[in-house]
Amino acid sequence: MRRLFVLALFVCVSLIAFMAAPSVSYACKCDRQLTVAENLEKSSTVFAGKVIEIKEKKQAGVVVEMALFEVERIWKGPTDSQIILESIQSSCSFDFRKGEDYIVYAKPNAELKNEAALTTGVCDRTAALEKADEDLELLGKGSTPEKIVDLSGELNGPGLIMKFVWIPIVGVAAAFGYWIWRPRT
Repeated sequence: MRRLFVLALFVCVSLIAFMAAPSVSYACKCDRQLTVAENLEKSSTVFAGKVIEIKEKKQAGVVVEMALFEVERIWKGPTDSQIILESIQSSCSFDFRKGEDYIVYAKPNAELKNEAALTTGVCDRTAALEKADEDLELLGKGSTPEKIVDLSGELNGPGLIMKFVWIPIVGVAAAFGYWIWRPRT
């Protein structure tokens, strides 16, 4: 019985240590602030919208923030009524707040394996809509979304499923440990 307790304690401490391991961080360096025209050309999607939901998920050892936007105006890119931005949390990632309006200059996220994922960062002209008067003036009126979509289900993704993957792994590890350290009679 003592061996089983030691094994369970070892598994729990190992899991906690694995999840609490520090990650490497780097400072963000922006060469210069691009003009509205330069950022418009560089971006694949430019829109104004409100953040309606934010979720975080762990992917390949890093935290990915997913922000769901209700799109109000579009200057470039898809004409969907909702867009999800995904960014790896770092000093270069933009910090969105739920319920706030933003102008967003987005591009495909090369860091994520999902080729359709869009991202933005602090080196882009993405900003709170109330601080984007120059951008709004230069971009013009824009257009309204043409295709009504509901992407809220995509934010949940495989996160819940991954939690259930750990239960059998821990169970198998505990059973294997018990089998190895069981009292031999």
